[in-house]
Amino acid sequence: MFEVRIHGALGQEAFLCGRILASAAFYEGKFSSCFTFAGLDVNDGTETVHLRIDDVTIRRSHKITRPDCIVVLDPMLLDVPSTLEGLESAGKVIVNSKKTRYEIETGAKNIYTVDAQEASNLFLPKKSEGVVASGAVAKVAGIAPEESLYRAADDIFPPSMAAACKKAMQWCYNSVK
Repeated sequence: MFEVRIHGALGQEAFLCGRILASAAFYEGKFSSCFTFAGLDVNDGTETVHLRIDDVTIRRSHKITRPDCIVVLDPMLLDVPSTLEGLESAGKVIVNSKKTRYEIETGAKNIYTVDAQEASNLFLPKKSEGVVASGAVAKVAGIAPEESLYRAADDIFPPSMAAACKKAMQWCYNSVK
């Protein structure tokens, strides 16, 4: 089972990021589960999304404590100790930032950066880092190829919005470092 935890501020569309990735995994013949918890996550203005992908039916429905990949949509959340909690040494961290991975100090070895905010501003009428960052996550985590991401976007968004989302996802897929 591959587990991803997505951290973002409210309004960054962290849940949509997880939903797109879950749908893309489905198109690759995988089972997936994507959910968010309310409560403290909402009260402090942040959102934590939990995404599981596997070859067999997923029966777990609890919070992810040992993720294989952590996505940080708001770089300020790197200052919150629980954001990177449970990440194994081989785990991957994807940060929405203009900085390079060498400029970000997390203690993690496998850090990737993508400027999802720039992609969102370039292609979408509304700020939505989570939607566009799904392209970078799919590539780095090996969840799905671009084609499956595009099919997921077609399922989730109306045609005019799906076209813009696909351009932004492609931009992030190709620019993640």
